This record gives sequence, structure tokens and C-alpha cells, in this order.
Amino acid sequence: MKKILFLFAAFAFIAGASAQQCTDGNCYDGIGTYVWPNGDVYQGSFRNGDLNGLGAFTTARGDTYNGSFLDGKFDGRGVFAWVTGSHFSGNFRAGKKDGFGTFVWANGDRFEGYYRENRFHGQGTYTWRSGNVYSGNWRNGVQDGQGTMTYRAGGKYEGEWLNGVRHGQGVFTTSNGSQQIGEFANNRFVNGEFVSRDGRDRIKYVDGRPVTTPTARR
Repeated sequence: MKKILFLFAAFAFIAGASAQQCTDGNCYDGIGTYVWPNGDVYQGSFRNGDLNGLGAFTTARGDTYNGSFLDGKFDGRGVFAWVTGSHFSGNFRAGKKDGFGTFVWANGDRFEGYYRENRFHGQGTYTWRSGNVYSGNWRNGVQDGQGTMTYRAGGKYEGEWLNGVRHGQGVFTTSNGSQQIGEFANNRFVNGEFVSRDGRDRIKYVDGRPVTTPTARR
């Protein structure tokens, strides 16, 4: 599984806009337009010479942010769109994604859920462009806790995760309906029972190995 931790560059702004770079309005206490030497542009509300309130920020390369600012940083509801086609809509705190939000990547991947300091953290659903879907708990950017992974091929895992892999008690149901029920460790089924689709075959597993043979068919 690909690493899904996404690095988001938080922007910080220098307070005290100089008159030469304030191209329109009031860039100290009011509404104005401020242009940085590198070509970045901000249009919106200022307070005490800093970006405060609602505004629009556009980087020199064309990335855009529209939303709320506090003391020169993204803070509150906002939408950040990259020229690459990816975009995030949700809550920011002190320049970072924090709280509920939706991230859509240019390649078609999508995450909807909670963030803490730019990382998936809490309940959320990640949908890969391949068709795989994980819905459940996240911690520091990876699956951790209770969650369900539904695979495009038809299988499904429901149970515990740790550091991005199946780890703990769970049930894996294959595309043909057979199941592995019990304990998983580092993505492997280690202890429990394999049950065939019709329930007639049951195989006990210990330490990743079968210790009983399938029930004889009549």
C-alpha cells in the first residue's frame, strides 16, 4: 500500500506590509491588495498590518487559497487549490490542515475526514483511484485502530489496524466468500480459523500455519 502521508507546505507571512508593496487599499487595517517581490499576491482583510479575516492568496506559480486568515496564516475554513489539479477544502489551524476536510488529488485519489497538523487523524475515508476504499480510524497519517478496507477485486477486511497494516483481531472475506477469522499481525493472518464459503471446511491456524485439515466432504 502506498504511503499516504501528504506533506502540506504551510505559508507564513511577514507582518507590517510596506507601502511600496501595498498596491491598493489599506494593507494595515482594512481591505487591500499586497504584492510580494516574488510575485505572490494577497487580496483581502488586514488587521494590525497582518493578514486577518477573509482573503485570497495566489502564489507566483498559480496555486490559490481562498478563506480565513489569522495573524498571517491560514486559519479557519478555506480552500487551497494547486495548479497540478489537486485541491483541499476544509479547516485550517495556524497554517496547517486541522479538523475536518476533503482532499482530492489530481490522480483521482480522495480523502474525506479529520486532520491534525496536516496528517489524517481520527475518522476518515480514503478512496484510491484503483477502487480500493478504507473507512475507519487514522493516526498520524496512517490507518490505526478499527477500520474496513474494501478491495476492488471483491475482498474485504474488517478489524484492527496498526501503523497502516492489518494488525489485531479482524475478519478478511475473500471475493469468493471464504473467510479468515482471528488475529492478524503485520498484514498476515496468524491465529484463528479459515472458513470456506459454504461453512463446511474449517481450518485452524496457529502462528500462521494450518494445524488441522479441512473437514472431509461426504
